[in-house]
Amino acid sequence: MEQPQRFLGKRPTIHCRLLLYIIRRAGDVNTLNTARDWFVFQTRSAFCIYLHIMATDGKKVTITYCDDYGIWPQIANELSLRLPLRNLQWRSTQRPTRAIQSLDVDINPFSFEIIPQRMMSMHTPYLNIYFVNCSDNESYKNTVKSQIKAWVDVVTLKKNQEWLIVYVPNQDTKKANNFLSMKTSIYDKIKADFNVGKRDRCTQLRFVDSETPESEAWSDFISKMKDGITTSFDLHVIQYEEDIRRLDSQRQMPGWNYCTFFILKEGLAQAFETMNLYEEALIQYDELEASFFQVLRDKALAWFGHFGGVDPGDDSANVLDFRKKPYRELITQNTISVFDFRSYLFARQCRMLSRLQRPTDICMRAQVFISSFTTSIRENKQYLSENFLESWVFSACMNIVNECETLAGVIDKEEDSWRVPYNEAKANLLHVARKQLDKIGVGCKHLPAELPFIMYLENNNPVLENLEDSSAIVKESMSNPKLLEAIESVEAFDKMYMALSTRAIKSYDACGRTRAALHVHGDIASLKYVRQKYDEAVRIFESMTRRYGEQGWNTIENCLLLKCADAQKQLGHIRKYPLFAMILIIFMPMK
Repeated sequence: MEQPQRFLGKRPTIHCRLLLYIIRRAGDVNTLNTARDWFVFQTRSAFCIYLHIMATDGKKVTITYCDDYGIWPQIANELSLRLPLRNLQWRSTQRPTRAIQSLDVDINPFSFEIIPQRMMSMHTPYLNIYFVNCSDNESYKNTVKSQIKAWVDVVTLKKNQEWLIVYVPNQDTKKANNFLSMKTSIYDKIKADFNVGKRDRCTQLRFVDSETPESEAWSDFISKMKDGITTSFDLHVIQYEEDIRRLDSQRQMPGWNYCTFFILKEGLAQAFETMNLYEEALIQYDELEASFFQVLRDKALAWFGHFGGVDPGDDSANVLDFRKKPYRELITQNTISVFDFRSYLFARQCRMLSRLQRPTDICMRAQVFISSFTTSIRENKQYLSENFLESWVFSACMNIVNECETLAGVIDKEEDSWRVPYNEAKANLLHVARKQLDKIGVGCKHLPAELPFIMYLENNNPVLENLEDSSAIVKESMSNPKLLEAIESVEAFDKMYMALSTRAIKSYDACGRTRAALHVHGDIASLKYVRQKYDEAVRIFESMTRRYGEQGWNTIENCLLLKCADAQKQLGHIRKYPLFAMILIIFMPMK
């Protein structure tokens, strides 16, 4: 594992140079003090960020236990039956009370080190528990008390961590009384010796006899566990927010770094995520997105090395996969590209929305993200391969739709009002993906360079400029396996085209977007026409003319009428051909 000294090797040097610069320019003691505080804060933040980067991404609240008396094996199974914890309440002084319905935890052995080595590979514990049993006052006075004190002394040095002493009577008492029952005098001594202030950090765990409800044996212990976790969590949130405010206030100082700010604020977001407070976590990521666009508007992108998008598979990688690259390490090292940064931020936002079971919001945000990022990709197309944009948009749309369909299938909601906007947003993404297939189809000459297939191509698209060589360019510049399969043959291309169009039609029909569904039907009819399947094309064309009724025809639909009339002619429909020709003349736009 990378060592902190190596990781932070360059940054303290940079900070020292900046500090010397400020000292030379300083004219008063206050400025020097500010510079000193800033240097200490930056160095401490960098080390904290290193610990955060090295943490695992499997997020659970961590609890530790100290078991000097062999109690843990006796209670571990019973405790596991009461996990995850239920119905926690986070009472913050700065936010409304938040209910946490369920919270899973990792319970690990306690380490007596001030900064345990395990910190590098796990989350900071929120709660530390000490299990103790004792049968007589003499043992408590001579041995047990000092052992508890040694543990408490170490725990209190661990910042923002809570602790709890759990008294469990010994086995002799259990056998004698047929249940575990604490010695009141010893328990009172423990409370008197270690409870400080108003907070009660002691509890007893009594295994009951047949006359006592089993839940009562665990009630106070579980309650204090939940209270300790939420108290520690609140302290973590307060600390994060103080550090974030302080770092944000230093934006105008030399050496301020957006990437450092991002990692620190994301630490707060992931703390919320650990506690299953996904709405709060999403707010943090949304604020980070807003701050990024502010950096973009200020043209202060020095923290991003380049635009990116040049790594193998970037054009087809799952846009929702926030683990496909070491994003947080790249951010901390100031080497992340704009492409990777925006991909990571969007993936984290969608992660929170997925946890909140909001597929509609994911699809709607995806439309905005893809549209916005498409502009950035076009602005940097000179650095990217041909058809990078089409492959990336297609892959992004399909990954999002497939993930959201899985999510929508498991949503447990009595009312279905969410399905209409969901199907509309999903249909739009499917149609956008199908548009990319049109562009690619023209490029590899599986589709003719005519309407409606070229309506989504830009005027300066290289596919239109050099159709002779475009087929090879398309194949060499994409990595999406499904697209590569589609361009291998006309049959494979048509199969994908039909499947994607049919999915879009079904989603449009499900949300009542009849006109949009008919538009896709027209695309299918055009495909049938160019494949000389005139009978199938005519059936679709005639169905469309009936369903449109009194609605007017636009340029694309005139194109469809022209194809329909010609298909009638090819089929030898002598009576219908003049009819469609007349309709075409009537609705043809006047020049």
